[in-house]
Amino acid sequence: MLQLVNPFRLIGVGLTVWTIAVVGCGISFNFWSISVCRMLVGVGEASFISLAAPFIDDHAPVDQKTAWLGIFYMCIPSGVALGYVYGGLVGTYMSWRFAFWGEALLMLPFAILGFVMKPLQMKGFSTSGLSNAFGSTENDASEVKGISNGSHSLSDNYKPSSSKDESAIKAQLSRFLKDMKVLLGDKVYVVNVLGYIAYNFVIGAYSYWGPKAGYNIYHMNNADIVFGGVTIVCGIVGTLAGGFVLDLMTATISNAFKLLSVATFFGAIFCFVAFCFKSLYGFLDFFAIGELLVFATQGPVNYVCLHTVKPSIRPLSMAMSTVSIHIFGDVPSSPLVGVVQDYLNDWRKTSLILTSIFFLASAIWFIGIFLHSVDRFNEDIHNEMDNPSNETRTNDQNIGEPSQKRARINVAEDVNSDPARRKKINDYEPNERDDIRRKYVQIGPCQPISYDFPRTEFGDRKRCFQKGWFTNREWLEYSFKNDAAFCFWCYLFGDGRVRNEVFTKGGFRNWKKATEKFKDHVGGQGSAHNDARILYFAFKNQKQSVSRKLSTASEVLGNAYRTRLTASLDVVRLLLGLGLAFRGNDESPTSIRRGNFLELLSWYSSRNVDVGNVVKDKAPINHQLTSPKIQKDIISACASETTKAILGDIGDKYFSLMLDEARDNSVKEQMVVVLRYVNDRGEVMERFVGVVHVRDTTSLSLKDVDNIVSSTWELK
Repeated sequence: MLQLVNPFRLIGVGLTVWTIAVVGCGISFNFWSISVCRMLVGVGEASFISLAAPFIDDHAPVDQKTAWLGIFYMCIPSGVALGYVYGGLVGTYMSWRFAFWGEALLMLPFAILGFVMKPLQMKGFSTSGLSNAFGSTENDASEVKGISNGSHSLSDNYKPSSSKDESAIKAQLSRFLKDMKVLLGDKVYVVNVLGYIAYNFVIGAYSYWGPKAGYNIYHMNNADIVFGGVTIVCGIVGTLAGGFVLDLMTATISNAFKLLSVATFFGAIFCFVAFCFKSLYGFLDFFAIGELLVFATQGPVNYVCLHTVKPSIRPLSMAMSTVSIHIFGDVPSSPLVGVVQDYLNDWRKTSLILTSIFFLASAIWFIGIFLHSVDRFNEDIHNEMDNPSNETRTNDQNIGEPSQKRARINVAEDVNSDPARRKKINDYEPNERDDIRRKYVQIGPCQPISYDFPRTEFGDRKRCFQKGWFTNREWLEYSFKNDAAFCFWCYLFGDGRVRNEVFTKGGFRNWKKATEKFKDHVGGQGSAHNDARILYFAFKNQKQSVSRKLSTASEVLGNAYRTRLTASLDVVRLLLGLGLAFRGNDESPTSIRRGNFLELLSWYSSRNVDVGNVVKDKAPINHQLTSPKIQKDIISACASETTKAILGDIGDKYFSLMLDEARDNSVKEQMVVVLRYVNDRGEVMERFVGVVHVRDTTSLSLKDVDNIVSSTWELK
């Protein structure tokens, strides 16, 4: 659904379902009615969690991603704990139904905000994807335009909307199945979710049976409040600590598994020992430490779910994770623990058996440490550039455009941020190369900071690319495809002269000698790399490039030309407005009256210092901008702009064409063309638009005039 509907709208729908389901719980009349409503509550929760976590991951700073996730997931133990206290208080003083209704009332404003807030954008999803999912009105309009132009037949362009919807649904279903196959085939993701299921099995049973077990083992009078207080404090501190610790360790998938395994293992030990105490205070101390440790897993476990898959399937990854931990975790745990308790009739033994499952979760996450993991946070960028959809290409091309215009560079097709997947610059057409370079300069080198670089054996040690190598090496970039280093500058401007071509062809992978080879590649003054560096910065900053220096040898000359042209234009506009002649009988320098144009320009320069410094004898002799040809060019430009203004005023309104014949001094027939129309203010306007020369004044010639006028000024 995220491919079709904006994420915030889906969050709004999910929270609305949650709110309605909670109200339904409050008015339920038997076991089955409340069970159905509780299932719908899970639907709303899943829709929110699966979208909120990727959004946070997108907008969190690189070095604080897990901490931000920890803050978000801190709300879960806080909510559970507050639920204990809230449920206990409401149940004591009011009917249990009010507990559900109060929750629904608190959630209602957030559900409304989901529909009215500005839509969010998430990594891996484009706005074009939303508008093109079931076709767009623009595409339909272009199809109709294609029919009217005769460029396509009706059968080629027209498809009933029902068939479009059906094909779109099939495409979405196919994509869903494909994404599910990717998820289930990802060992890292599966191991992470299996560990999460075992973990949630225990947490779910704790939340349901904890107060009852506490009452029976330690005779707590206020078991709800005690368990709630311990859970809320440990949940908040533990969840926040887990996120911050992983960020300090450097947030990678491998480090996340290490933290998950170690924290859960020691948390299991403390919780297990806690239930062995006969003293209430001993139990509370050890149980609090144990919960502190097990809740530290919330940030890391969801970090793995988000980063082990590419961005476009993160919502599905989070949704399946949430569904799995409920279906196989906390949902069956409560009845199974109840069965075990009925068999043993000893809450201490039941609690110890339940807590031991934490060790299973720790063991599963321990396996994840040794799996080859790849952080795919940026993967969609490369795949989208490498495999643009046919649908996107079709929508980007205007059906009515000539084929040669459609053949222009397709950035999604020709530009790839992974250096190993790029086409050589020299393989492009010469007139396309600068456009390609410009796009690459815009994107910049591929320097993934948060990527978990794979390790390769070199002798008796495993080595990998180090993100610290990017520091002070703006040219260095990394290829996900080849697990290799490349030179960005030499790719763009090396032109085959690079001393060590491994940095532009297959990529450099000898991490043991990386810094030495980097230095060797850069070389000294005059090396191919340094020449490429000069060309790169000259190209990036066009004002400092050679071409810029040649075309603008002096900024002063450029400003002088602009001032001179503006002055001539001002004089022309004045004379045109007054309907005065431009030329004089004698325009020589010694003439008293050189004509209106030259005289006005002379007067203008004497009144304006800036103009006086760049015209007449202050201007180059071949760049005066006062010759009759220049005057005619400026007049033609003014006429063109005036005609555009008249046609813009007419717009789509009706008009009449007024023609009047007259002979000029050379006895040639000419036709004066005037447009008559009513403007937006209801005023009748008559505008002169030009003179057309004709052979004679016959009706056929007048028809030719009509055709000339229509084609020249695009009148219909």
